[in-house]
Amino acid sequence: DGAAESLANALGDDLEIIADQVRENLAQLWIAPNGSHIVVRRESNAFVVVAFEGSQIREITPALIECARLSGCDHLRFHTTRPALIRLLRKFHPEPMEYVLRIPLGSTH
Repeated sequence: DGAAESLANALGDDLEIIADQVRENLAQLWIAPNGSHIVVRRESNAFVVVAFEGSQIREITPALIECARLSGCDHLRFHTTRPALIRLLRKFHPEPMEYVLRIPLGSTH
């Protein structure tokens, strides 16, 4: 459907894994008023944006922060492959915690 097509770019090889999590209610797919697609889930004390595909992330982030607060979380975390997200969210004082690297086991190294 449209959400899967939109999120395919953001999720890459993890699209089916995340789609299964949404179907099993382990994650939720949200559609913002501007049509952006967002996948969120709760992990312990974190409200996690697993994927975001669309526009106006700076304008949408205050609503995500409020959702995190209302859920009793103590932080909002973004998973991203886009380093520019740090710059885009600068006014919210993001704290880069880690880079996640993936090495496919099928490589010839």
